[in-house]
Amino acid sequence: IGFELLNGKIQDTNGKWIIEQLLPYGVQISRITIIGDVLDDISSSIRETILRKPQYLFTSGGLGPTFDDMTLEGVAKGLHPPKPLEVDQVALELVIKKYLDRFPNKPFDEVITPARKKMANLPKGGIPLSNREGTAPGVVIPPNLTNGFTKIICLPGVPIELKAIFQDHV
Repeated sequence: IGFELLNGKIQDTNGKWIIEQLLPYGVQISRITIIGDVLDDISSSIRETILRKPQYLFTSGGLGPTFDDMTLEGVAKGLHPPKPLEVDQVALELVIKKYLDRFPNKPFDEVITPARKKMANLPKGGIPLSNREGTAPGVVIPPNLTNGFTKIICLPGVPIELKAIFQDHV
């Protein structure tokens, strides 16, 4: 997920890497979809994929603190029924710890900005995944929130972060 993939600024290496990790386990890959940072496109892609009932749906990108990072909002909207976003306390603690470790001598309010707190807003029932290489937690949406079968795994777009969360949790 990201306009930088659609306008050619960066190449999708994350999709290839995830496929390389899954194939040895017999996971069949049915498609890769690249979409921009558009809330309705994200939610409709999630909804359409859930209807096909794959075992896994991976997203990469759009978990950060910037205005165009809206993957989790799109996922929440694409669930059936849609789920609200809510501050997940575990995710918030992960984000706060990362930023306080990074900026130990700055005041809390200066470091923990609303944009950074946004990274702890998960679809209700989502499970945060710690990110040893970055600040945005990954998120698992369990099958009971999708269609009873599909597990959604949302990963950051930064390759080193995506790989770390995948290796540590997936």
